[in-house]
Amino acid sequence: MSDVPTEAEVPSCFDYTQLDSVGQALQPELRYTIAVTAMASANKPTLIPPLVGHCVASLSGAEFYKFVTLARESLLKMVATVGAPRIINATSALMDAVPKDVANTLPRHSNRSKNEYDYDAIRSRGESLWRSVYSRQAENLEHKIGNWYPDLIEVIKTDLY
Repeated sequence: MSDVPTEAEVPSCFDYTQLDSVGQALQPELRYTIAVTAMASANKPTLIPPLVGHCVASLSGAEFYKFVTLARESLLKMVATVGAPRIINATSALMDAVPKDVANTLPRHSNRSKNEYDYDAIRSRGESLWRSVYSRQAENLEHKIGNWYPDLIEVIKTDLY
């Protein structure tokens, strides 16, 4: 967890007190999830690890786990509107900052149902496009993204590509 900057190292433009004050009507894990999605939209993934550090320090274990699961799912749902590159970067920043003991308890397999459509044909098409776009890095990047959040790589290949 030493890679996560302390609150003192966070850029001065980011004020957690103000964030907490503005969003006090919301549950903390939802307030911080909204902040992560705003950071992804603004293409500011470097602000996510300090926020995660703040969450580790200020949320209970159950609240933090809920925050991480909500943030991952929210980022996933933004892929089509914000773009895969921003979401990949934001998910990377989020998951790299989450303590390993928490990350290891998150689901390691996709929740998406393979029975909803002709999954194999759709995934095959997505896999071909994925490999043509990312060529030599395709397999390595797929593994990395799958470790961050298995649903993200599945959605990229089946819904975006």
